Amino acid sequence: TVNASMNLLHQPQVAALPNSVVSSCFSEQGVRPTNEDCAVVVRSCNSATLILCDGHGGQEASQYMASYLEQHIPCNAQEICIAGSQMLGDLIVEGEARMQQAHQHTWSCLPRDPGTTVLAATIIETKLHVANTGDCRLLLISESVNSEGARTAVVSHTTADHNARTSLSERQRVEAAGGHLGEEGYVCSVLEVSRSVGGLQDQG
Repeated sequence: TVNASMNLLHQPQVAALPNSVVSSCFSEQGVRPTNEDCAVVVRSCNSATLILCDGHGGQEASQYMASYLEQHIPCNAQEICIAGSQMLGDLIVEGEARMQQAHQHTWSCLPRDPGTTVLAATIIETKLHVANTGDCRLLLISESVNSEGARTAVVSHTTADHNARTSLSERQRVEAAGGHLGEEGYVCSVLEVSRSVGGLQDQG
């Protein structure tokens, strides 16, 4: 996972956060027989955590990880403040290990290989903690007002994609593990992302 924490008040052109956080979700199934996306928002009195899972090979892995993270995100926001985004990254790693233990035998019999990319982002007052694996992206959109009063949107990328086609370090990591890139840049000619949760057969 890639973990990052930032103080939103210290970001250039990022205004102070409002007193409430509003969230919404949109997902498009497309031509696939099932919708493999999962999105969950976990709220407490002074924090909100967004969990986003973009599944592949079926919805099993995305549903498992969304449920696991929802159940294990600390209710006490102070715990996340102390550990930072590392706690979110550790929860993703732990969730994958539990998923493999619980389903590696049953899912190995499927004609497909369930996996998912994962993003977890917690906002506590003016602090944002992010952990992600794969290509789930978190964009921070804020409002900037110039000296003449004109308002413009400022978009900041808070995550980086794990893609062996666009990242030399990711390609080297895949090749060092015995993998390869297909003609279209897909890892082992199967996955576009170079890191994901699940995909048990690919990881073998």
